[in-house]
Formats: sequence, structure tokens, C-alpha cells
Amino acid sequence: MTLTDPKGFVTSTVFDGTRGLTLSTVDANGRTTFTDHDALGRLTAVWLPGRAKSASPHTTYAYATSVTLPTAVTEKALLEDGSYQTSITLYDGLLRERQTQKDAHNGGRLVEDTFYDSHGRSWKTNSTYWNSAAPAASLLSVADNLVPAQTVSEYDGQSRETAEISKSLNVEKWRTTTTYGGNYTAVVPPAGGTATLSVNDAQGFTTEARQYKDRNPVLGAPASQYSATHYDLDRAGHLEKVTDAAGNVWTYKYDLRGRVVSVSDPDAGTTTTRYDAAGRVSSVTDGRNITLVSAYDEFGRKKSVTQGGAMLAEWTYDTLPGGKGLLTSSTRYDNGNAYVTAVKGYDTAGRPTGSTLTVPQAEGALAGSYTVGTTYKPNTGLAAGTSYPAAGGLPAETVQYGYTKLGQQASLNSGSTLYVSGTQYSPYNEVLQTVLGDVGGRVVHTMVYEDHTRRLAQVLNDREKTGPQTIDNVTYTYNPVGDLTRVRNDRNDKTSADTQCYTYDHLRQLTEAWTAVDNCAGAPTATTVGGPDRYWETFTFDAAGNRLSEVQHTTAGDAKRTYTYPAPGQPQPHTLRKVETTGPGARTDTYTYDAAGNTERRVTSLGDQAMEWNSEGDLAASTVAGRRSTFVYDADGNRLLRRDADATTLYIDGQELTLTKATNKVSGTRYYEGPQATVVRTSDGKVGYLIGDQHDTDELTVDASTLAFTRRPTTPYGAARGVAPASWPGQKGFVGGAVDASTGLTHLGAREYDVAIGRFVSADPVMDLTDPQQINGYAYANANPITWQDPTGLRVCDGAECAREGIRPDGQPIKKASVHKSTGVVKNTKNKKKKSGGTASSSGGGGSYRMNPGACATYECFRELTDAQYAADTRKRLEELNRLNAQIAEERAKKVRAEIELAKEKEKAKKKKRGWWDRWGRTVATVAVGVAGAVAVGACGVTIVCGIAVGAAVGAATYSTRNAGSNRFNWTDFAFSAGTGAALGGAGRYLKAGQELAKARAGVKIPMSTEVLRGARNMVGSPRQTWGYTNWFKLHKP
Repeated sequence: MTLTDPKGFVTSTVFDGTRGLTLSTVDANGRTTFTDHDALGRLTAVWLPGRAKSASPHTTYAYATSVTLPTAVTEKALLEDGSYQTSITLYDGLLRERQTQKDAHNGGRLVEDTFYDSHGRSWKTNSTYWNSAAPAASLLSVADNLVPAQTVSEYDGQSRETAEISKSLNVEKWRTTTTYGGNYTAVVPPAGGTATLSVNDAQGFTTEARQYKDRNPVLGAPASQYSATHYDLDRAGHLEKVTDAAGNVWTYKYDLRGRVVSVSDPDAGTTTTRYDAAGRVSSVTDGRNITLVSAYDEFGRKKSVTQGGAMLAEWTYDTLPGGKGLLTSSTRYDNGNAYVTAVKGYDTAGRPTGSTLTVPQAEGALAGSYTVGTTYKPNTGLAAGTSYPAAGGLPAETVQYGYTKLGQQASLNSGSTLYVSGTQYSPYNEVLQTVLGDVGGRVVHTMVYEDHTRRLAQVLNDREKTGPQTIDNVTYTYNPVGDLTRVRNDRNDKTSADTQCYTYDHLRQLTEAWTAVDNCAGAPTATTVGGPDRYWETFTFDAAGNRLSEVQHTTAGDAKRTYTYPAPGQPQPHTLRKVETTGPGARTDTYTYDAAGNTERRVTSLGDQAMEWNSEGDLAASTVAGRRSTFVYDADGNRLLRRDADATTLYIDGQELTLTKATNKVSGTRYYEGPQATVVRTSDGKVGYLIGDQHDTDELTVDASTLAFTRRPTTPYGAARGVAPASWPGQKGFVGGAVDASTGLTHLGAREYDVAIGRFVSADPVMDLTDPQQINGYAYANANPITWQDPTGLRVCDGAECAREGIRPDGQPIKKASVHKSTGVVKNTKNKKKKSGGTASSSGGGGSYRMNPGACATYECFRELTDAQYAADTRKRLEELNRLNAQIAEERAKKVRAEIELAKEKEKAKKKKRGWWDRWGRTVATVAVGVAGAVAVGACGVTIVCGIAVGAAVGAATYSTRNAGSNRFNWTDFAFSAGTGAALGGAGRYLKAGQELAKARAGVKIPMSTEVLRGARNMVGSPRQTWGYTNWFKLHKP
């Protein structure tokens, strides 16, 4: 089958003619995907584009059914050495997933279990554990006291979960309990978590979400014991209004198709959205009354974004060889200059082979084209190498990547230079050890994890040099819900200890952080706070999550900072207006905002600063004391340029090129991302290693040549503590963001962050309405920067989650590919019980998000589009589910076909056994009855009554005789047959009488048909002759 799309691109599919199964597909670029199936039509092998079918397939599937063993589906994924990684899923008799087994690093298998009770509920699950044997299609049984992480669920009589118990080696560690009322659900998480109660309407939608100050969430508690967020829905179930705990209100309006057309945000103002005939966002108008218009091509791909007719960004597609249906280039227009990012090309598998950034002549010595190329491994498609151009004093070079057998990055080298010489992984795919550098100059970064939760437990940084050898020995302590309570670093061969302690309120907001000399034995005091990089901070918050106060307890005295905001319910209630500092460093900082909630002016220790924002909500310029900095972003919103008064920095893939205006010279910094560490190379020829904390904030750098090291410790919100280093390679700072000294801000993906106040300076473009702490559009990481982070400026995540969400493969944060940071609200606020505890994951799951028009409607979609591995895993799970469903459907169809065939055979056998009556008796009897009836009608004389009676009797007798002894007899058909006989008998007698009368009167033996009808009419005209018992001979009277 061949299809031609609106642009004339042709795709073809070859089907199995007998079963309709897809055998191969050829896309518009001639790339072919092959598939094989077994006799039951189940998928057995897949060859992706770029691989001949004569070669081994990328993926194979095998199915095993048995009456004595579980049903098993085996998936094998091609590895680079030509072998396969095996993954087996076992199903119980009801085809529920019972166990999975998968090849582990360094041998053995990773196993997960699910157990079901007699009601079909999952009552026990074993989280991933390791076993020394290879995966097998047989069930592995392990005693509970050998399982490191297990969850047991308890249910009430209505099959509602009442307890979720976390166990390790069959010993309970903590539990989450849930109670239910007629219209509410109350959840008490492990210690440290927030007790919640959700009030639901008759349809199950949450109308009120409470967060309690204690661990007793009861419906009748005083209002002072909890904070409540309210949700109002319209009749169609759309979210109409949200009211936070402080009384601030968000409202939403929809069109007849349920699409958001207007959002009123208390901070960002009113945003309106229009759609074209195809349902795509055609324009967005923000709170500043700035309208952006989007145009699309035939395939619904964004083609351009304009404002007032002026082109801001555009995208082109389809023009590269092998690039039909794929991006060709994107262009940003700034002050009439075009900044073009073009795809270098596509390989036989459709992967981009690199990109070229073209910078216009207006940028002086930075102008030109910069091409970064990428090659791939032939079997797995993993990146084999990256080629960088010579620029800014950095040489042209090609970096090669090495991998473990199962495809995890293991090494990194440039020619004979080893940047990362080896990496060890745990069976759970966690980095255990990264070795930086070559023999004689190595730095070893080691990580240890808890057996139960797999949380990070210890980090060691060693160098191949004494004095000291062990630079860091960091241990982490958590509360049950997953918040860090202590981080102890025994520095320099344990000759110095830096111990940080943390406490939190009932909402898990950080309330106090300090360095202790008593190992966090108690509350901080002037005598228990100390250490090499001493600090002590306390925080308070209002009901809306705004920071109300901050106290910096220093040796010179307490500096108290008081934060002021508009009153709740007033415009822009979350915008910081003033910070007043009393004590050491006393001063007053002030802030003002534009109509969209962007900081427009602020007066701080940096000076009087004016800030300008472009039409897409990005910082465009900053002016402090007459020194102006401007910024340029690419078509997708990622920062390209920062122009300061003295220098301009160009950001390209993994590189920073800085033009110093006084000398007109360009210097460069290049970053190579390794497992849990970054290698940095500067234009002066130096190579160093950057090692971060649990949130990837680089706090340690080691010179690759001398192994000399420098520390840069920070406070929880990213401010420097201790003595600032004299120099630091590159511009990366808090959670990997770019530090802008000229603005006093840190660029985190989509937004600008101020470490001094622990807030973003513009409203959050993403809003999770199910988590009240994320409703505040300026607060950083739910006011808990120890547990969570926000490296993209879009959404909080924990360390493991951030590795999957919003981070590109090259380690750079992903920013939205959208025209504007306006809102598009997902309607679903249906009650979803929150699983609190056990991990340091985010405090809420699911729910409503404020996203960019034209982008995904939900964050899950955003994550899938930005995480190739997650998308691949999802596709695999769906394929497996579809295969199982097809298998079940086929088995059911086979059963139905067998039953039909059996019924046919029974009918044939029954027919063979029929007696003489079934074969001939009914026919003979029916003919006999018919003949007798005809004779009887003839003997009726001229009376029609007699004909009707005899006809009815004949009809009834005929039906009864025909159906005697069968199961086909019914009274309706019997009555119909009798009535038909009566009508025919009467009509026959009528015509016979007419014939006799005509013969008598006309004196003919055989009257004509007209004479018969005339005689019949005359006879009917004489009722006495027609209906009476008249003597036949009276008709012959003259």
C-alpha cells in the first residue's frame, strides 16, 4: 500500500496478504523498518531503519505458554557487541504481570515481583533486587527476609487501600495510612511528610485540598490546624477557579470544545488564546497585551512566530537529503539579524549528524559558523563521538565515548587523552565509581547507595596524590519521607569536618540550615554552630508560600531580613516588593514588576537595576549603573548570547566563547559530560574536573595536571559561603545554571534565579495545581532546595527525577519550544491519592499543569517528548501489551471458531440420524392434505362460507403436518397459515360460483373470464344466493 501526503512525500507499507500483518514500512526518505511475526500473528522481530534484514534484528520477542509454568514474554535488545540484553516478563493465569527479570550489569539479573490477593488486588510488591542467575522463563521465589525493598498494601472491605507499608528484609521501616469518609480521603505519610485531606464532590473531583500542621487530618479540625486550597469546576468538569490557602484566585474560561481561551493569573494577569480551524494555537495575548501569532505548515508543524507582523522566529523542514518530514533549520531574528541553527544532515537511521550555528556579522569576532558533529554506534545508535570546531583558542577535536556492555557510558577520550578512563555501575544501573584522568593523575569519584531506598548514602572524592588523598568523604542522612536532615563531609583525609543540618516545617519547607560542630545533636546555638565554612540561616513563610523572614546568624550578629508582598487577594500577591535588612549590612531592597509579573526594576546591593523582557517572556536586557547587558535566544528559547558592557559570551553545544571587547580576543571553555562528573577545558590549555553535590551544583574542581583542588561551597539556596575562590573554570553555578555577574542572576533554563532571595524574578510558566507549594510562581523548589531542585525553571524534581525530566542528553536544561510562557490548563483535578514517603520524590503526582500553548498539554507529555529513553520504554510496554491483547483475542477467536465447527458437526450428525418421517413423511402428508382440501372445496357447492371454512382447516392442517415433531412450531405462524388458507378457499369458492351462474344465464358450457366475473358480481349482489343454503337448481330458473 502506498500513501502520498499533501507535500507529495510517498510512504509505503507491505502487508501479509493472508493476515493483514505489517511486514515492512518505507518512509518518505526510503528508510525501511522490517517486522516478523509468528504463526499467531505476534511480533517476533524488528529491524529499524539503517539495518538490513539479513543482519540480526534490533529487537526480538518470544512467547511461551504452558499449563505448568507462567506465561512468559521474552524481549531481547541488540547490544553493541552483537549480543542481546534479555528481559523476561512472567504472567499469572489471569495474564497479570507477576514478575520481571532483566540482565544486570556485571552478570546476574534484576527481578521485580507483584503479588495479588483473592480479590485481584496487588497486595505486595518487591522492588528491584539482584539475583546471581541469568534471566529465565520460570518464576523465581525469594523469601521476604532477603528482599531489600518491599511494599505491602492493606485494604478495607471496599477494596480501598488503607495502608502502604515499606519494608526492608521483612522489617517495617515506615508506612502511609489512608482513611475514607463519605466525601473525603485523608492520608498520613511517613514521618516528615505532610498529612493531607481531600474533599471530593459527587463525581469524585477534588474541591478542597487540605494540608495539616499536625499528623491528625480530620474533617472537623479547626481551620487554624490546616491550610486549604479550593477548586471550582463548571458543569462540564472543567477547572473554573482555584483559590489558594491565602485567598488568591486563578480563573479559567473555555470555548465550546473545552479548550482554554482565557486564564486570569493573580501575578501574570490575563492571558487569552485563540485557535485556528485545525485546533492549533493561532495567537496568544499576555498580561502586557502583547500578541504573538503562530503559523503552521501542512503537517501542523510550527512554521513561524510573529508579533505585529514582525518575524521573531521561523522553522524550515524537509529540504535536507534524507530529511523529509524532519527539521532543516530554525532562525531567530533580533534587531534585523538572523541567528540560524541548522541541522548538518541525517544518517541512514534518520539521526541528526550534527548542527551548525551561524552568527551574524553584527557580533564582530564571534561571527561565523560553528559546526558540532555527532556519530553513532552502528548497533545501538548510542553516540560514538562528538566533533568540535576550533574556536576561542580551543582546538578542533573529536571526543569518543565508550560504553559498558549494557550501554552505559564508561569512558571519554580525545585521541590519546583520557578524560574519563573508566566507570563502574551497580547492578541497578547506578554509577558506583567514575575514574577521571589517566594513570598517575587520576581522580576517583565513588558513590554508595542505601539498600532499602537506593538513596545516595555516601560520596568519596579521592585523588592519586597524597596530602590529602581523600578530598571528600560525604555521608547523607534522611528522614523517612526522604528529606535530607544532615550532610557531613569529612574533608582532607578526615582532618576537617563540615556538617550541615536541616529542619523543615509541616509543609516540608526548609526552616533552618546550619553547620554544626555537634553532628546535628540538637537545635543550633552560638556554641554549636561552626566548621570551616560556617553559616546559620532560619526562614519563615506565609500561607501562600512566600518567604516572610530570613535571619542570617553571623559571628558579627544577626542580620534579619523581612520580606514584604501585596496583601492576599490584591494584584500580584506573590511579587516581592521590599526586603528590609536590620543588623549587620542593614539596607532596604525594593522591587517593581510589569503587568505579566516580570521584575521590571529592583534596587539591591548591586545598585539600581532596570530589567527589560522580550515578547516571549525572556530577559532581554539589564542595566545597572549605566552598564547594559542584552540577551539573545534561539528560536526555541534557549540562550545564545549574553552581551555585557565589557564582553560578549556565545553559548553553543557544550561550549562558552567569550569575546573581550577591550582586546577583541575570543577565549573559550568546553565542557565534556561524564558519568556524575564534568570535564572542563579552557583556552589556556588547562583541563579540570568539576564535581557537584547531590543537586549537581559544582562545589569542587581538581586540576587534571597538578591534582590541586579548589572548593566553592554554597548555602541551600546557592549563595556562596566561606571564602570565595580566586578563580573558577567556566560560568556554571547553582544546579548547573549560567552565572551572570552583570545581572546578579543565575540563568536556569526558562527563567532567571536570584540566589540572594532564593526566588525566580519572573512567574513560573508551569503550574502544578495539585501541589499547593507549586502554585507560588516565584518560590524556588517548593521552598525546599535541599530535597528538590529546578534546573530548568519549569518544574521541581529530585536528583534522580531531574536526570530524566527536562535535561538534554548533553546535560543542558531543556527550555520550552513555544512562543510564549502563557497558560493552557489541563482540566483534570480529579482526586488522586498522593503516595508520600519512601523516596525523596516530588510531593505530588499527576494533576493540572500550566503549559505553553502549542506545546504538550501535560507535563507527562513534555517529559516523553524530551526523554527519548522514556518514550522508547513506553512504546515497548505498549507493544508488549498490544501483543498480549492480540494473543488473548486470537485465542478467544479460535475457541469461538471451534465451538461453531462443533455445532456444525452435531447438526450434520443429527441430519444423518433422521427417520422416514423426517425425510419423506412430512412432504407426503402435506401433499395429501392439500389434495383433500381441494376436493373438499369443490364439494362445497356455491357457498363462500364453506370455502372459507375448508380453506382455514387445510391451512392449519398443512402447517401442523409440515412441522410435526420439530422445534419450529409456533402459534403465530400457525394462525397465519390458517388465515391464508381461509382467504384462498373463500376466493376460490367465489370464482367457482360466478362461473356456475354465468353458465346458467348465458347458456354456455365454458364462459369467458369476463362472463365469470360478471356472474360473480351478480351473485354477490344477491346476498341470499351468495351466503344462504340455496338449492342449486334455483339458479337455473328462467
